[in-house]
Amino acid sequence: MKQFWHTNIIEKSFQTLLKLNREFNFILIGGWAVYFWTKKMKSKDIDIVVSFSELGKIREKYDLIKNARLRKYEIKFNDFDIDIYVPRYSKIGFPLEKLENDYIQNIEGFKVPTAEVILLMKLFVFEQRKNSLKGEKDKIDIISLLESLEINWKQFKNLTMMYVPSAIDILQKVLKTTKAAPELELGQHKLSKLKRQTLEELT
Repeated sequence: MKQFWHTNIIEKSFQTLLKLNREFNFILIGGWAVYFWTKKMKSKDIDIVVSFSELGKIREKYDLIKNARLRKYEIKFNDFDIDIYVPRYSKIGFPLEKLENDYIQNIEGFKVPTAEVILLMKLFVFEQRKNSLKGEKDKIDIISLLESLEINWKQFKNLTMMYVPSAIDILQKVLKTTKAAPELELGQHKLSKLKRQTLEELT
């Protein structure tokens, strides 16, 4: 399967992710969380959610940068970044203080949000950066989630009403403007079927 980023960068990112998982307690979000759910497109940047106490432990080992504009913390590497989000400060489409047992799954030793929550988060960030390269990757991740998983649409709709009321409109636009997804080996016919089925669930 064609990857969105260079293979060497992906491997460096993945090895760093494994190291972080041995050292710290976090919830994995973003592109790597989508990958563990779908086993499709790998990621480059690492996105994690931590408590403030865990953030302090990370600060002891890494050079943390606070990004006040985007309400997150960052660790910069040559080829990729680690983006760190914290409850009651970061805004990524779902209140992070509510990311507890009901909204968490364990996949291969990583704590990741449920499919409905990670889809909601992806739609939220896509809308903010849809005209960028990262936005294109977000769109692939969204399609990947729809194609690979059984989404609980009733739960998803409830979450959108509470946290991102525009999410359904965003998803409809993504579906209507995406003609093919070669990165996922989804041609026009397969994608059309997926779009039709998803749009029916959203109405």
